[in-house]
Amino acid sequence: MRKRATPNMSTQTEALHLAWSAFAAGLSQSDRDLLGQRWAGKRQPLPADWVRLSVHVGPCTTPASDRSRAVFQGVMGLMPASHSALLRSVMHTEVLSQDVAGHLTLRGDAQTLSDHLQHAMHALHRMGALGGWRNELQAMVVDTAHTVDATDDDDNTSTMVMNHATPLLEFERCGHQFVGGVTHAVHVNALTQDGLMWCGRRAPSKATDPGRLDNVCAGGVPAGESLQETLGREMMEEAGINLEQCSAVAFVATVRTSRSEAIGWHDEYLHVTNVLLPQHVVPCNQDGEVSGFELLHSHQVMQAIRNNDMTADAGLSVVQALRCSGFLKVPLGA
Repeated sequence: MRKRATPNMSTQTEALHLAWSAFAAGLSQSDRDLLGQRWAGKRQPLPADWVRLSVHVGPCTTPASDRSRAVFQGVMGLMPASHSALLRSVMHTEVLSQDVAGHLTLRGDAQTLSDHLQHAMHALHRMGALGGWRNELQAMVVDTAHTVDATDDDDNTSTMVMNHATPLLEFERCGHQFVGGVTHAVHVNALTQDGLMWCGRRAPSKATDPGRLDNVCAGGVPAGESLQETLGREMMEEAGINLEQCSAVAFVATVRTSRSEAIGWHDEYLHVTNVLLPQHVVPCNQDGEVSGFELLHSHQVMQAIRNNDMTADAGLSVVQALRCSGFLKVPLGA
């Protein structure tokens, strides 16, 4: 059997551009204004009265008497006082301390801190203080681009940082919002040739945003996986699609978003990819996390965004794709 030829990069780029052009043609000026507002509000101000969590990571061989020799030190988390009290109740004072202002500091080597954090997450979960358990480790990247007050929103820098930065603190995925650490996720916009968009509806059993519209697939990057590996796995698990089935696949850019949610501080880099699906390729969920898929016109997507029927991160992924394709201008400095 002859292997299907893969379209070259320029052909894929042109095909995606035409699809986004057809999608954007259905946007009104009020739609564009709303998307600009969502983009401008993608990072909420840090709550001034919340507790900062600093991380002081030293080399594994550093003795207790030489803890001043840090590999890295910075504010890597943000949480309300109630979370701070719970965390202090389940963590050993050898690694977690509190200053006179009430802020916290984790101190130790990466492996020790990862072990203590994972133990604390298990304890919080048993107490009923931490829901949505995934049984999946996620990495807290400890560097200047991932501090809670970092202002660099460069579209591509964080991708490089995600793939190469060290050290990493690895602990249960749902615990990252509890401590307010920065995480990473992949988001995929799937278009058809005529500019319609495939969206998944999150299963009612999902811990976050149950029943809301989402991108065709989206998922956090677990510890030990690259962005490309997560992209391929999530596309297969959530949409039943192998990337080779797509007419075009193109990484768009990265956008950082942060906001307060019920579980804590959500601070995440969204790594956005566009795919073009042939007419005969229809998404079909494999892992039970999506209740169904809908093929939507741009005005239906906008209605979902306007009515908050679509997740905030999925909406931002659409905005990022539109602006990077040249079909949406956002205010300078937004």
